[in-house]
Amino acid sequence: MSTLRAFMRFPVKQTPAFAILLTVALLVPVGALAEPGEHPVELVAGSCAEPGTVVARLAAVGGEVAFSEPPAGMAAVVEALGPSVLRGETSVSLALADVVRGDHAVRVLDAAGTETLACGELSGSPEPVADLQLGLTGADMAGVAWLHDNGDGTFGAAVAVTWESEPAAFAAAGDHVEVAISESLYVPDPLEIEAGTTVTWVNEDELPHTATATTPDAHFDSDYMALDDRFSYTFDEPGEYPYYCVFHPRMRAVVIVS
Repeated sequence: MSTLRAFMRFPVKQTPAFAILLTVALLVPVGALAEPGEHPVELVAGSCAEPGTVVARLAAVGGEVAFSEPPAGMAAVVEALGPSVLRGETSVSLALADVVRGDHAVRVLDAAGTETLACGELSGSPEPVADLQLGLTGADMAGVAWLHDNGDGTFGAAVAVTWESEPAAFAAAGDHVEVAISESLYVPDPLEIEAGTTVTWVNEDELPHTATATTPDAHFDSDYMALDDRFSYTFDEPGEYPYYCVFHPRMRAVVIVS
């Protein structure tokens, strides 16, 4: 079992208060209000520690909601969350670019809407973003929020959480496994392997990417990977090996070696 990692983060400037106050009343879809047994989800200005104005109320999580357009990498992440996954999906009348240019957080609340159960912060890059995968963590709950730019001034928000605070990582069998780089995500993530396993990253995107270690005791670096390029590295020592894309620092993942 291993704690779910935060996936993509963006630092940014504060969204103007006037814009928040003007739009918040328009950003509450009927389906976003929590029913009994559901947990409200909010996009707020500020941080998890110091949440500010509610920018949008996302769909409350609860039950087996079927995502209309499964986000890239969703299946592997939902599987890692375990069997008791709560889900919610909605569309927000706000451009994703405006969200990533301000300090914001996505938080899941208790049924009463008073206590934060899981939260994730957007903190990273001001570059244009089409998709954003954000880890949500808390003392008793963990999960992921996917934000997708619809290209029409709105974005879709899909959230999956579980009460299991330490969900299982994707456990690979055999002495060689592959990680797909798809839609600016590493899939699967987190990846759990045994020492001596070779991991091969395959770039399935038109964009260039890298798989570059972020810790000083790990030295793997794929360098520039174009479409269909491959890079392999053998993990001989147990430990946790976080890595990222040099060209897109918001892309982060981890390999767990036992």
